[in-house]
Amino acid sequence: PTPPPNPRSPRFWCPLLLHAMRALTVVAMCLVAGHALALRLPSARVGGSAVAPRHALARPGAPLAQRHASVLFATAADAPPTPFVEPALWNKNSFRFAVLFGTVACAAKGTALLSAKLAAFLHVISFSTWFGMMVYTTFVAGITMFRNLERQTFGKLQAILFPLYFSISSALLAAMLITAPTMFPAPMAQSALFWLSFSLLATLFNQFYLEPSATKVMFKRYALEDAGKQESDEWLQLGKQFGKFHGSSSLLNLLALVGGVMHAWTIASL
Repeated sequence: PTPPPNPRSPRFWCPLLLHAMRALTVVAMCLVAGHALALRLPSARVGGSAVAPRHALARPGAPLAQRHASVLFATAADAPPTPFVEPALWNKNSFRFAVLFGTVACAAKGTALLSAKLAAFLHVISFSTWFGMMVYTTFVAGITMFRNLERQTFGKLQAILFPLYFSISSALLAAMLITAPTMFPAPMAQSALFWLSFSLLATLFNQFYLEPSATKVMFKRYALEDAGKQESDEWLQLGKQFGKFHGSSSLLNLLALVGGVMHAWTIASL
């Protein structure tokens, strides 16, 4: 008779870990796809006049940098009084369900659909793109813009760049999670899955909570400054909130980079 599985044996929990990583990958890809679609909702015409998406109506005369800030904070009261006209293909529920179903199907199959060489190629390309983008954004682009741009200009530019930065990072990390089990032998695959999942969780928390929260507070401070209310109690309070969100976001970005360094060591150990 077959002996019962031993919960302490790697043969017992490694498959469970692999399924958990695949499920996390499915959730991440769905969230990234949904967020990307939400940021690009097209304008519609209702009654002959153009109606812009919620995030483009933050306030009258809002700069382009506020166009993304943010679908996450929209409420029912912000909805247009009449329905949009015929939506674009990617805004139809049938298309969205098809995309999600395809994502789940591919993730359920794991990397069985990919050859080992193709999986390795996609993994290396995804890692090099993500890691290079992180290093350049963190140590070159951000510091250079901070030192050479006026403060509000710098903030508004970052408000446009960061959603793209985190969305691309999440997508690339999800691609690496899918291809890792095929590229690495079993013991190394566990390390790869751990550090990639660690970086992905940090990136998703940044993408969907910390960055939108920091951006929202930043624009509130800018509005007070434009109204000549610098040094007011509200302005100082918003400064403390922004420091909390921005500091946490920077720390998680650094931790995601640490995960990238550890994964680079895993790749070098092949």
